[in-house]
Amino acid sequence: MSDENKFLDKFSGTFGDKILKIVQSFGEPVVTVRKTAVKEILSFLKNDENLSFDMLVELFGIDYPDEDPRFEIVYILL
Repeated sequence: MSDENKFLDKFSGTFGDKILKIVQSFGEPVVTVRKTAVKEILSFLKNDENLSFDMLVELFGIDYPDEDPRFEIVYILL
C-alpha cells in the first residue's frame, strides 16, 4: 500500500462523515470536508506526528455563482 493510500485510509478512518469526497487531481489527493470540521482537520494534519503538514502553500476562495453552495475555500498544504 502506498504512503498516499495509508494517509487517505487514516484520514477517512479518523474523520468519517466529516469528509464529503476524496478525488485525485493531477496525481494529488483532493479532499472536500464539511466547513464545520476545517479547523479540527487542519490541526490534525499539522500536529499528527506521521503527517506533519506544516506549510500552508496557498489559500484562496472560489465563487460559483450558479451553484449551491456558491463559495469554496481551498487550502493547499505541504
